[in-house]
Amino acid sequence: MRPAYALLPLLLLAFLPIQTALAGDPATVRRDTPLYDRPAYGARKLALLRQGVRLDIRQRRGGWYHVHLPDSGHDGWVRMLSVRLGTADRKQGASGISALASFMRSGSQGTVVATGVRGLSEEDIRDAKPAPAEVRKMERHRASRDEALAFAREAGIEARPMDYLEPPAAPAATEDDEEEELF
Repeated sequence: MRPAYALLPLLLLAFLPIQTALAGDPATVRRDTPLYDRPAYGARKLALLRQGVRLDIRQRRGGWYHVHLPDSGHDGWVRMLSVRLGTADRKQGASGISALASFMRSGSQGTVVATGVRGLSEEDIRDAKPAPAEVRKMERHRASRDEALAFAREAGIEARPMDYLEPPAAPAATEDDEEEELF
């Protein structure tokens, strides 16, 4: 059993997680995107960043990066999907340690991009506002029971017995409600 313990430090070194975005890591803008003053869509837009602009990542919060633009000295927030880690002028072929690191991260020699953001942030929930017009838009897309059955028949989907929910009752009006009806 002793030889297995001797290999443990080597295995740990080989499988250490490789962080993709550390504070100060260089990145470039993938496509034209706004620079916000805070990590929220409702935030004030500070500037429009053009594709290819270089920036440094300072922090990650949810689906946002806090970035610094070395050329102008500005700081702000951009969506993760608008940022490409590394610099735009890097070499196309990777060799040596960088190829090994790439292989360890993605399991292949190609580039893999995956961005995951779970749920809503505290700020999203705090800043949420009612949107009755959006609810009405969604209601227009609701299928009736007959429409759903017709669609299933045309698509060859086998029906399963299930009770449909009754439409919800209209909420009681309060002083804070807009004069528009929700449903």
